[in-house]
Amino acid sequence: MGATAIASKVTQLSERAHLTQEEVGRIVGTSGRTVGRWVRGDVNPQPTARERLLELAYVAEQLVEVLGLSPDDANTWIFSPNRLLGGDKPSERIHAADYRSVLALIDAIADGIVA
Repeated sequence: MGATAIASKVTQLSERAHLTQEEVGRIVGTSGRTVGRWVRGDVNPQPTARERLLELAYVAEQLVEVLGLSPDDANTWIFSPNRLLGGDKPSERIHAADYRSVLALIDAIADGIVA
């Protein structure tokens, strides 16, 4: 994945979930300054950080498109403890490479299984 595609993902996260570069960095396991270098095309993310970035972008997309959350609500949801995740925040699960549990929760909410 090239620098332009990475920059696009970070921009999408800003637009879809009002995530700052610092917040993106914290979730994917790097600094906001490093995320800024990705956006400028100075460096490419390490493979693990790239995976977390893509997972985070997919979760943000689902929050907006499937659940219809506003960017502010998506941001709040990502950083709020959730009892259905054992009290973990979705951001913590994504950071720990467990984005699938977050997606399962989004699907359950969309299907009306949980509120």
